[in-house]
Amino acid sequence: MAKKTRRTTAKKKPARSSGPEIPVGVRRALIVFTIVVLTAVLIGLGLERVRRYVNDRPGYRVDLNRVTVLEKPRWLSDADVRAMSAAAGLTGSRGFFEPDLEQEVRESWSRSPILSRTPDVARIHPNRVALTLRVRRPVAVVYDYANAAEPLILVDREGVRWPGRFGEVPVRFGKLPVITGVDPTLRTPRAGSNAWGDVRVRHGVAVAVDLLRGLPARLAAELEIGGISISNVGTTEPQKPEIVLEIRDGIAVEWGRSSASEHAGREIPVETKIAHLDEACRSPGLERVKILRVQYDKLGFVER
Repeated sequence: MAKKTRRTTAKKKPARSSGPEIPVGVRRALIVFTIVVLTAVLIGLGLERVRRYVNDRPGYRVDLNRVTVLEKPRWLSDADVRAMSAAAGLTGSRGFFEPDLEQEVRESWSRSPILSRTPDVARIHPNRVALTLRVRRPVAVVYDYANAAEPLILVDREGVRWPGRFGEVPVRFGKLPVITGVDPTLRTPRAGSNAWGDVRVRHGVAVAVDLLRGLPARLAAELEIGGISISNVGTTEPQKPEIVLEIRDGIAVEWGRSSASEHAGREIPVETKIAHLDEACRSPGLERVKILRVQYDKLGFVER
């Protein structure tokens, strides 16, 4: 009887992994994260479609020519606002939910030379945008000889030019002092710029601001300050005051240096000069005075 041969089979070796095995917990976390991301993407796509649909609805279209001004100075006219809107150059309409709506309106309105800083913009549901305007208020007038018919140019406290030229100061700005003595050969800056060729304008504006801040309303009404002459700014003649004011009855007030002067520290304080003006108004016989000298420690005058 033939012997049976025992067939032996070799044990198979387990296949080697190409990398470390990912723990079950990590795999589950990755699956959950993937689901969350996909869900967020799908929701985002859905919201985008909804936003586009709503933005195209007539009731949610913002007419960029009909912005609402929430806050502005009372003296700012409707014509000024229309001029700012025209300078912005916005036309047509935008969807209320467009993400860059506020930025577009803000940047466009900032082009106006009337504004002193970027306006605040807010959305008013369902189809309006509202602005809060911060504008430049004129504090003085520069007499510019380049145009005899309309020689007056308004400037704010930084010397920035207000748009336009005027034959007389608009009533809504009140009585503003006129800065005279500007070099007529130099270029007039464009609206929204303070790049006057004549640097003396800065001194005249500084005096106008000091008077606006320091003069009581009663004293301002009594003095009726009409002009600020800058003709002598930078003069080397010590007997000539750099700034001369013109007040009521043609009286010249020798003011001295402006607070913008590099030598302003050598002057008495502005408060003392204003106190001298107050003393002059309270003293009898002012109508006989030709020149008031307020730049010294004691008030001086020259009679007519």
